Amino acid sequence: MVCTQDREEARRLHEEAGLEFVECWINTPIDVCEDRDVKGLYKKARAGTIKGRTQIRHTTTTRGLHNDHTVTESSAQIFYFSRLLL
Repeated sequence: MVCTQDREEARRLHEEAGLEFVECWINTPIDVCEDRDVKGLYKKARAGTIKGRTQIRHTTTTRGLHNDHTVTESSAQIFYFSRLLL
């Protein structure tokens, strides 16, 4: 989970290095995220003890490629597009 501040820092570092910043967002259902959450961050977010680190109380605008591909197909697309940036 990356907060806006972390994302902006990564974007700034890429820009300073003359590199293109590409963000890959994985649209995972919230219940799946909560089931996989070994650190208990989603539970803390629901309780209101942490903010801005999960999508519990945060809405985001998604952009870019949206699909219903398998993990293997999506991974292949990410690999393909990353090679185009080299």
